[in-house]
Amino acid sequence: MPNPETGVGRLAQHLRDGLARRGLTYRQLAVLTRYHPTSLQRAADGKQVPSWKVVEEFAKGCDMTVSQVRRLWQAARRERPGHRVLGSAPGVDQIYDASDLGVHLAALREKRGSPSYRLMEKRADLTEAQSCFQPDGGVRHLGGSAAR
Repeated sequence: MPNPETGVGRLAQHLRDGLARRGLTYRQLAVLTRYHPTSLQRAADGKQVPSWKVVEEFAKGCDMTVSQVRRLWQAARRERPGHRVLGSAPGVDQIYDASDLGVHLAALREKRGSPSYRLMEKRADLTEAQSCFQPDGGVRHLGGSAAR
């Protein structure tokens, strides 16, 4: 059962309640969305914060108020360990080299609800030598030449 003391637990419980109110199974909800029943179950299990796209489709399929579900999802994301709250996109004065640019782009990607590059590398089981990240947290230049 989801832990109602956490943001991800509150989100999961809200999704499960919506599914129950609508009287649907995960298989029936999958027909209404473009997601597999297992993905929908994981979104409502309270173990991790699901992607926004899955949550949004789940909410729409259950006729839930999407803006309310989005607030719960954002709160759950803010509670994740190591989460940094970002303002708007970085200004030119904050980018000094390719490494800075990579760090800011990765942070903005995560802010939008996409999986981090580190998580994608972990899922792909890349070695440290294959990683585009440097041990200090910077981004390794992967080669090629810039257009001049």
